[in-house]
Amino acid sequence: MNRLLYFVKKALGGMRAAPFVHAVAALTIAVALLLAGVVGALALQARSLLDEWGLRAEITVYLAPRVQPADAEYLAKQAAEITSGTARYVTAQEAMARLAEALGEEGEALRELPENPLPPSVEVVPAVGTTAEQVEVLARALRKLDGVIEVDYGRAWIERITGLSRAAGVIGLTLLPLILLGAAVLAASVVRLAIHARASEIDIQRLVGATNAFVRAPFLVEGALAGLAGGLLGAAGLFAVASYVGPTLQAAVPLPPELQPVALAGPLPLLVVVGAGVLLGFVASAISVGRHLR
Repeated sequence: MNRLLYFVKKALGGMRAAPFVHAVAALTIAVALLLAGVVGALALQARSLLDEWGLRAEITVYLAPRVQPADAEYLAKQAAEITSGTARYVTAQEAMARLAEALGEEGEALRELPENPLPPSVEVVPAVGTTAEQVEVLARALRKLDGVIEVDYGRAWIERITGLSRAAGVIGLTLLPLILLGAAVLAASVVRLAIHARASEIDIQRLVGATNAFVRAPFLVEGALAGLAGGLLGAAGLFAVASYVGPTLQAAVPLPPELQPVALAGPLPLLVVVGAGVLLGFVASAISVGRHLR
């Protein structure tokens, strides 16, 4: 315990001796964490949004004209059981009315057709949480039902959503390490200035028999404290973005719930940012002092 207190006092003394250097290191870490937090949150939220859109896929089961309404209602019940979701029978007349309404004035021409070309159908909404791969399996199962002539589940759209979701994940996993690595390297370069300024002190300690671990410990504590300050600043920046910039952005461009900036102000994201700051400061100091001791 006494040794730990010594290291902390030594670290605080070093920070007081070079406040500018440690302030720059803390600001560097804060900016990097703010950028990483925003990029990471956007990537994760965009992926959640894309997944949510993809999971809202609707399956349309087209029936043969010979299928009677009673049989179609029974088929709808079968579809609901297969997908663990909901299914609704849509008559050919209702389908034509929907199409005419969607076309507006041009839809009036549909009323002059001698017969209705649209088949009856069953609209199926799979259970919440159904993945894109499961939708395809369900579509194949529905196609085997008696009276079904075609199943449309937006295969191209689901594949596009799946691709975008993976891309969002890759972007987040690629940018975050690069931002944090750049911050660690830059902070290490800044901390190295403080170490060079105390090179004579380090040499004296080593001459009197101090081990590398004993010499390194105060600098590691300094780095962790500077990282803590940077983490707190980064967390404050994220909170400001979520609390002040977020509502302004929401008022200008209405966003879906999945992309609400308020998610950045949650306790867990802020704690992660602070912890990441401490880790970055510790790593930056370890890199710098390790090079000096070699």
